Amino acid sequence: MTLSDLDEARQEYFHNVSCIYSGHNRAKTDRKFSELLKNTTKVKIATFFLHYKEHGLNLVS
Repeated sequence: MTLSDLDEARQEYFHNVSCIYSGHNRAKTDRKFSELLKNTTKVKIATFFLHYKEHGLNLVS
């Protein structure tokens, strides 16, 4: 699965993760998301989780 494979909720997922950052800005995040979609089509969900873990974050369900 890649970022571009996700449904229309993908941008909200991106915001949900981004809001962990204390300097989160919705407009800047929207721009970054659009930029990523244009330039990144092969980032898989496993890459996302790898970076998440590398930054010391834990997923809790």
